[in-house]
Amino acid sequence: MIRDIVNAVQTAVANVLPVGVSGITPASSNTGSGSVTFDSSTSSPALGHFFGLLEILTSGAPGTATARLALDALPWLNPGSLATPPTQPNFDQAFTLPATVPGYTVPLPAISPGLASPARSGLVLNFSGNFNAGDVFFFSVVPPITFLVGEEETSAQDTLFPRVIFVPAHSDFEGTSDYAQRRDQRTQPRSILTDVAHFEMHCWGFDYDRTEILRDLVVNGVWFALQAVSKELHGTWVNAGPVGNAGKLYVLKWNVMKPIPVQSLDTIPVPPPFTATITPQAH
Repeated sequence: MIRDIVNAVQTAVANVLPVGVSGITPASSNTGSGSVTFDSSTSSPALGHFFGLLEILTSGAPGTATARLALDALPWLNPGSLATPPTQPNFDQAFTLPATVPGYTVPLPAISPGLASPARSGLVLNFSGNFNAGDVFFFSVVPPITFLVGEEETSAQDTLFPRVIFVPAHSDFEGTSDYAQRRDQRTQPRSILTDVAHFEMHCWGFDYDRTEILRDLVVNGVWFALQAVSKELHGTWVNAGPVGNAGKLYVLKWNVMKPIPVQSLDTIPVPPPFTATITPQAH
């Protein structure tokens, strides 16, 4: 049944955000003739989830025009993703549109002013035509997620972004099997016990933002796949030591209730409990 749970969550995650790379789409309000495309050197598959919003700041052709880019603009690409989105995306530093091909190698945004960008995103953008200030372009990048199962897979933390590792942890049991003889059987659950199975999901992303998106997708997947029988408990960022050098790790802990079915006494003979064998005394 563990494999069934894993498959159900994995399928639900894929349905929430289907894998794919959109073209870079100009807004209908654009007045310039410029176009933006992905260069062939863009990483394939992508290293993480990106929801891009590019805004032209200074008019002109590549080499003159300037722009700024937000890589986590999902609320503006999908307004229903947040009840109250911020007033504007969190744009990164402005840059001049390169006139060369390949063009702009997009850096990952720095998480803090005291930290440099941790790496390149793997995205490379090419520009052509003439751009007007205020022109806007959109794109989304949803890579395949590698799903692994078992604590032994956690040693592979330095490969394959993004990835999720399911780690079965422990079980709490609910039910009345130990005391069932004292209760009215008509009110008892049909299973012997309910297994409250605890899991950890190790969400590995390239940086904090990619890992947070991955975590949120996993929460969505658990909710859609296991409605009414699961509960998210808590989560922890794990960044200490060498393990943090291989990306960013978030461990989400949750549980799911699953029945332990009644076994047939015809196939599994069990003697009545607490039945003593009495040997008559000789007189």
